[in-house]
Amino acid sequence: MDKADKILTISIAAYNVEAYLEQALESCVASGLSSIEVLVVDDGSTDDTPRIADAYAERYPHIVRVIHKQNGGYGTTINASLAQARGRYYRLLDGDDWFDPQALATLVDALANANVDVAITPYVERIEDGPSRVVDQAAQTARGCHQLRPSIITERLSMHSCTFRTDLLREAHVELPARRLYTDTLFVTKPLVGASTCLVLHDALYQYRLGRDGQSMSVQSLIAHHEDLIALVTDLGELYGECPQDSYAQAAVADWLSMDLVILLPTLFSAPPSDEMWERIEWVRAFANGHPQIARACDARSKSWRKLARVSRRTYPAVARVWPTLDGIRRRKWRRDA
Repeated sequence: MDKADKILTISIAAYNVEAYLEQALESCVASGLSSIEVLVVDDGSTDDTPRIADAYAERYPHIVRVIHKQNGGYGTTINASLAQARGRYYRLLDGDDWFDPQALATLVDALANANVDVAITPYVERIEDGPSRVVDQAAQTARGCHQLRPSIITERLSMHSCTFRTDLLREAHVELPARRLYTDTLFVTKPLVGASTCLVLHDALYQYRLGRDGQSMSVQSLIAHHEDLIALVTDLGELYGECPQDSYAQAAVADWLSMDLVILLPTLFSAPPSDEMWERIEWVRAFANGHPQIARACDARSKSWRKLARVSRRTYPAVARVWPTLDGIRRRKWRRDA
């Protein structure tokens, strides 16, 4: 198959994932698909990740390519692979996750005969030492090609579900910031502004590994990187203003915004109280007040938000000291779809 005939580009972000990368790559090449390309972006790894990636590129030269780059964070791995992508469609795979090979073959076959902006497939949450859960963000009655609308996409889309038309990503100027967490949210939401059609399949493709120490949605990581979450809310607020009124994209961005805000506010209250942290709390409140529809969604989504959004400066130190115990935030993982 000619380079220009690739149907799907799979971008694998790989930073120090030597224990997992082989499984990720095997899941891509197992079906023997010649119509895909796999771009492994080695983000300055210091372990055996580069050697493993290069070995697969040598073994599968018509499918696997490796981009070695200096460490810049998750967003820059997407920027690097999108710039070199040859496939008509493009999707992400983290280096510590994997695909179901049969579901991948089904997706590629469907994309070969489709002309849509985004394909939606279920994913499986694989919790280490725990149960697994299938997450399907499309209506069960929907199959094949449709207009993108809430009756078809019934849950908030995540990067684990989405395969985008490559040119749509480029037209949306998807270029993600360096050294910031949560950039996968921008990857999903930015192209939605220009998207109108979707392909719905119900074969669970992405196998999402949860429960590893240090994952970005752990409580400790949320507190340590709360400025990244504030930056995400800021970017989503700007994107919300660009969405056509009453469009699917506007509803989707609003959903992401309210969800991130109801994670952000308890996170700020879970950090040790300080004047600096109180300023951030007030920033969150001011942002919500400036977007009444989003504020109402936050109220509806979270009892914690309703309580914390009304805490006064005088009572803030006392609430911040007891909040982690009251909310149980240090005893569990925050999950974006909780």
